[in-house]
Amino acid sequence: MEVQWMNHTGFVVSDMERSLTFYRDLLGLQVERDQILEGEFISEVVGYPDARLHIVYLGMGDLRHSVELIQYLNPPGAAAALPQRHQVGASHLGVIVDDVDAFYRELSAKGATFVNPPATRPNPVYPEASKGCYMQDPARAAICRTPTATGWNCWSAAPAVSTQTPSPRPTPARRAGRPARPWGR
Repeated sequence: MEVQWMNHTGFVVSDMERSLTFYRDLLGLQVERDQILEGEFISEVVGYPDARLHIVYLGMGDLRHSVELIQYLNPPGAAAALPQRHQVGASHLGVIVDDVDAFYRELSAKGATFVNPPATRPNPVYPEASKGCYMQDPARAAICRTPTATGWNCWSAAPAVSTQTPSPRPTPARRAGRPARPWGR
């Protein structure tokens, strides 16, 4: 058995349109799949009889790692209290951006809520972030953003977004013996 790649990170949401306004319109992710799932298969997968879910996958268009937004139409879910960032079970979604300061300014002006302005890490060593900040999605999930010269890179967790600036990549040995990511980032 071998894990081949990280496919998606899922978030259960209460309002798909509000979540799409954030992830698609504000963050600029592309809708890769938008569908209603119901029937025996999805009921068995999620463990609820007669399950009906609205699922939207958003990503960079490369279909490698997506943010999966899930709204349970049946059974409808009640809002649960999200854990604080330091509590067990809290998580975040991390992404890389080209300019974390510009990202912070632009999204702050559009009403996004940040936990902190971009913070700088002294003397980072690749792959550590050199700069980062936390932003919250409409459900108060944290999101991390990281700028890099090569564009965005998403990795998974859950409700939160952190933004980071990575430290310079090592050259030319490309992380001594580790293979390159299959999608070229």
